[in-house]
Amino acid sequence: AELDYAREKGLSEGRKEGRKEGMAQGIAEGMEKSMELVAVNMIKNKMDIELIVKITGLSKTKILKLKQTVYDRN
Repeated sequence: AELDYAREKGLSEGRKEGRKEGMAQGIAEGMEKSMELVAVNMIKNKMDIELIVKITGLSKTKILKLKQTVYDRN
């Protein structure tokens, strides 16, 4: 019985920790997507790439890929 209790407690703690990590990852991904949208708007407004990098925190490589996507659509 004590072993079952310990196992259940461990599973419960593991699930709780997994949910916390999942939420944190989801929030981080959502924030990155938001910054990508900001970057796309900045690209469309012909803003300097270095300024976009500085403001959004996205890598220059990511910004250049987004820029290519923006101009491929048009």
